[in-house]
Amino acid sequence: MRPLTFHYYDVPAVLCLITGILYCINFRRLSGIERWILAVLILNIATDTASYFLIHMERPTHAVYNVLLPFERGLILLIYAANSHVREQKLVYYIGAAAVLLTYAGSTAFNGGISELHYVSTIVTGLILAALSYVYLRSVSLNTAGQSTTMLYFGLANLIYFTLMISALSALPLAQRIDNTFASTIFNANLMGYTLWSILLIIGIPWKRRKI
Repeated sequence: MRPLTFHYYDVPAVLCLITGILYCINFRRLSGIERWILAVLILNIATDTASYFLIHMERPTHAVYNVLLPFERGLILLIYAANSHVREQKLVYYIGAAAVLLTYAGSTAFNGGISELHYVSTIVTGLILAALSYVYLRSVSLNTAGQSTTMLYFGLANLIYFTLMISALSALPLAQRIDNTFASTIFNANLMGYTLWSILLIIGIPWKRRKI
């Protein structure tokens, strides 16, 4: 096993861990729906941690992402559905969650198994999350979803992250053909999106006095 290291690209994962700790500290202040955000954070922390150690053990990390990402993205859409007041909107989120799971399942079945990088599935499901995060934020503005600062920032964080993620990953193959330095810059947009995701979730924590 290689010595453990810390580079700039590890910062978003550390920030996600800090976010998870803050949500644990403030767990009693969160509503029932808001508490499910912690489950999303735990899935991300588990993915980041497993990937970090596998990299230093010089082993592939694709299986970790292929297993945990579908559940994380599906859970985000189920949280949107739980906070929605309109049955038709709930159905849209349920269909989106099913599409995410089926996309990864199909890619796993027909694209080399769970140990292969499912690049297209990551982009397609990211596009689904970005689009439905916009739908969710619009429903909040129209008062057809629960009004909560935490949930508002949760939707905003997802919209920004998935928009940056699909933009960066879609352009990455072409950027790699042009120049590795340019490709690295493109990939950093994904890291920036992940960083902003955690920061917005922290901002969304209701810093209010705990009820007795």
